[in-house]
Amino acid sequence: LAVSLEGFERYFKEGPGQLWERQALCKARTIYGSATAQLATQTTVQRIILDKPWKSRRAEEIRQMREYLEQTASDQNLKRGFGGTIDIEFVVQMLQLRHAHEFNEVLVPGTLDAIAALRKTGCLDEQDATMLHESYVFLRSVESGLRLMNTTARHDLPDDPLELCKLAFLLGAPEPTELVEKCRHFRQENRQRFERIFQEQLTS
Repeated sequence: LAVSLEGFERYFKEGPGQLWERQALCKARTIYGSATAQLATQTTVQRIILDKPWKSRRAEEIRQMREYLEQTASDQNLKRGFGGTIDIEFVVQMLQLRHAHEFNEVLVPGTLDAIAALRKTGCLDEQDATMLHESYVFLRSVESGLRLMNTTARHDLPDDPLELCKLAFLLGAPEPTELVEKCRHFRQENRQRFERIFQEQLTS
């Protein structure tokens, strides 16, 4: 284990480890192994994240990565599309990388737990944290509904009216139009916050 962790850490410190890979480590969690092995892994991951000092240009790099992912998604995609859940995840991960040196406690893997930690430390204001939490829970519930329907596009709202009715019924929405409008509302809120928060980091 020690040799494997050393090689993993060396990849980032001396090798070609990229910003997007370091960003992805913000969500890393151990799922199997002894308490000692899990602690060693978590400690190594945190050390890798903290190894590079934050620079404001990294916010622009992360924003560009987000734009690329959006270009490969349909307009109906609730994950990679406009204002989808990746907007929230990228905001959270960027703020984790930005503030982890000062507030180590923000380095928790779950997106909702990370939102709570960022709010508690004052790295994310109350209103933004509340909206991002509510939006993430809702949009992920829609994604879960799509998976239960076994659709081929597991992150896209259905174009077919009958399939949309089925999804609305599954999620307990009174009308399909209400479900679509609620998705639109949260996606718009996500994008507004994404743009503002990233711009604040670029100018700070």
